[in-house]
Amino acid sequence: MDGLIRFLVVALCVSMLLLASCDKRDSAPSRPASQAQLWHPCRISHVSEPLSCAEVAVRERPSETDSPTIKITVVRFAAHATQPKPDPLIFLAGGPGQAASAVAHQVLVALRALRDERDLLFIDLRGTGRSGALHCDLGRGDEAFVSMLSPTLSKEALATCAASVSADLSAYHTTNVIADLETVAEALGLDQVNVIGVSYGTRVALRWQASHPGRIRSMVLDGVAPPQQPLFASFAVDAQRAWDLLVDDCAASPSCKRRYLAPNRLLERTLQAAQLAQEVTVTSPLSGEPVRIELSRAGVAMAIRAILYSPEFSAGMLFALEQSAQGDWLPLLSLASTLTAGVSESMAIGALLSTCCSEDYQLFGQKSAESEAGFVGRAALHLLSSACLSWPHNASLPGFSKAARGSTPTLMFSGELDPVTPPRWAELAAKSLSAAQHKVFSAVGHGTLSTPCARRWLRDFVRDPAAKLQACAHTRTRPPFWLHRQAPPP
Repeated sequence: MDGLIRFLVVALCVSMLLLASCDKRDSAPSRPASQAQLWHPCRISHVSEPLSCAEVAVRERPSETDSPTIKITVVRFAAHATQPKPDPLIFLAGGPGQAASAVAHQVLVALRALRDERDLLFIDLRGTGRSGALHCDLGRGDEAFVSMLSPTLSKEALATCAASVSADLSAYHTTNVIADLETVAEALGLDQVNVIGVSYGTRVALRWQASHPGRIRSMVLDGVAPPQQPLFASFAVDAQRAWDLLVDDCAASPSCKRRYLAPNRLLERTLQAAQLAQEVTVTSPLSGEPVRIELSRAGVAMAIRAILYSPEFSAGMLFALEQSAQGDWLPLLSLASTLTAGVSESMAIGALLSTCCSEDYQLFGQKSAESEAGFVGRAALHLLSSACLSWPHNASLPGFSKAARGSTPTLMFSGELDPVTPPRWAELAAKSLSAAQHKVFSAVGHGTLSTPCARRWLRDFVRDPAAKLQACAHTRTRPPFWLHRQAPPP
């Protein structure tokens, strides 16, 4: 699969890379017989304890009675209490295309306190993980490394990917995801649930509470993506904002300011070098062997954008750009390849394309100025637009882009440095929510659940959505900028 898709994928799920490993306490509270028969023992990767899973059959096209069925998988981390509260916490992953079950071990540490009294349910949405994943081959090892900066997204690659999955690709979008969630809730006997959504999962949560008032007791949204704000369309302007914040922070650091006198000029020199170089030979950080990399301005711009998701990786940005402008592309490529490692295991590219082509692509004309701003330019917009011309999708979802209105108690988190779902997106969503509050975390990128304050507020809010959140001192600062060569973050 072509390289720029890899950066879209990693950028949409990189917040999971910042979370710690899982809680390993065992649990096996008793269950009513009517529910017990729905569950069976199961295991998931990176989790040592025995878990329970349920598969709920849903129609691929919910409105058609003769539609083929698919199975939605729910992974349960049972509450430690012998009599857990009846309203579990459901985790909705990002993407679109990320499997909740694949990142459960990373998320669990942030939800540990809530597990004392509630079941934690990780639902693989249709087309992801154990729910009929629409996987496309991104390549592995040096093959993936070599292709990651390619500017192409060929019709042949898309056709091969579409032909490799057995599904009606036009049926994979948020409207049908919500129908699935309602079917799952009914099958499991859940009158009310609590929801935590990250990135694309916030869009699902917003739409779910708007279409089914009363189902969701409380909602925590991390990296808010409201339906009226199309993904991809503002990637350029929001990436430029994140870059500008990086430049400002460098100027405020005496050592960085002395070391990098003109960061904007450095960025432009790197992009021009990529445009002129065409191909370079570097030593693969994966195999140690020399490999040839095809360069392009668009590919390098998207790699830079992806690195901006993580302040830890962004710390090496200016050094990497300086080296690239001088002909040494390895530092930049090492940062980018470390971010992309393991993406294909947790993300289903087919689900991403079907969802974004059905929902976001349709709205591109309304956001043309934002779509061409800054150093990314039209790279992100062109990538999805070219894919959607040949990828099967639903071109008519009436009313999808309307604001998701509701009165569900909602707590929203944003990272100040987030280049994809910046604080303004949460503020936009809040305009149509009557019971929402918004917390912005300084020096944090895409995904806030690694911060102690986010975990504390998440715990307290789910326990009592009506209570006032206590003050919490968020003291995180941006990691020091690299002044010399270092290894990428683990």
